[in-house]
Amino acid sequence: MAKNELREEMFRVIEAWQASGLSQKEFLAQINVKQSKFQYWLKRYREQEIYPDSFVEIPAAFTQPIIIRYPDGVQVSLPLQTPLRFIKELINS
Repeated sequence: MAKNELREEMFRVIEAWQASGLSQKEFLAQINVKQSKFQYWLKRYREQEIYPDSFVEIPAAFTQPIIIRYPDGVQVSLPLQTPLRFIKELINS
């Protein structure tokens, strides 16, 4: 199963648990899912709720560089072609 498919499946499991009214332990025993696996995906689910659209693709029509300003005053200017994963690393560091 691909990671995206697993993610979607586990998010459905979390939503089913929330609607069930059961404790996590009771619910997981009924569907035979390990607590550790459920906790991992519950954390990802909650992160997705808090930051659903943290990063968006910038349309090619923009011609200005990407500028990241850190709280300490450091400023980084990047070309629009900068890979998104690199930008994420700069922001999260």
